[in-house]
Amino acid sequence: MTFVADVVFADDEHVTGRWTMTATNTGPLKLFGIPPTGRPVTMGGQEIFKVRDGRLAEVWHSEDVPSMLEQLKLGPPPPLILKASAYLSALLFRREQRQA
Repeated sequence: MTFVADVVFADDEHVTGRWTMTATNTGPLKLFGIPPTGRPVTMGGQEIFKVRDGRLAEVWHSEDVPSMLEQLKLGPPPPLILKASAYLSALLFRREQRQA
């Protein structure tokens, strides 16, 4: 998996960036319970971090999962699964932040 920072900028309260990920699906997509396809994929996303007292206080995250699944010939998942995977992703991020 390779990530490229397309654009990154910051001000006194925020750090934000847009990225592009390219990879080959060689492992299962655990959040969706889907086995590997072996297909290449490109996906875009972005992060916005709010900084408070020199620490990351909030994060807004977005990634184009429906486009990735379409490239893998898997079609978009039902909205409930997308919502659950976004919730799980945010939960894991918060857990990592507390451990850092």
